[in-house]
Amino acid sequence: AAWAYEQAYPVELTGVTPYDAAETSANSLSKLKAERAASKRAQVESTRDELRNDPLGLGQSTNSGNFGLTIAGATTWGLALWFASGSRSNPVVTPVANALYDEDEEDWLADRNAGYFSE
Repeated sequence: AAWAYEQAYPVELTGVTPYDAAETSANSLSKLKAERAASKRAQVESTRDELRNDPLGLGQSTNSGNFGLTIAGATTWGLALWFASGSRSNPVVTPVANALYDEDEEDWLADRNAGYFSE
């Protein structure tokens, strides 16, 4: 009875499985650690290969989960925030507005071209 108790509740956790069962990650701490370490190494190696093959992240689609973590994703978000901020001194607004709108019909564009909205 004492041996059964020691097998069920060992004093030290070791790689020995109770009742001579097959060692799996569900019942062995060392097996679980080894599987987690192998998974982490595979993930790191995958990231290294991705950075070697496409360091700027230009080959990723915008729907990819890692898109925001690349230079292309950071650039996209930066440009979106820059345009969304709507700064009056934005140097891109005037040339784009001149290409899209007629200065004679739009008073705001005439004012912008006259320099009223620049610093």
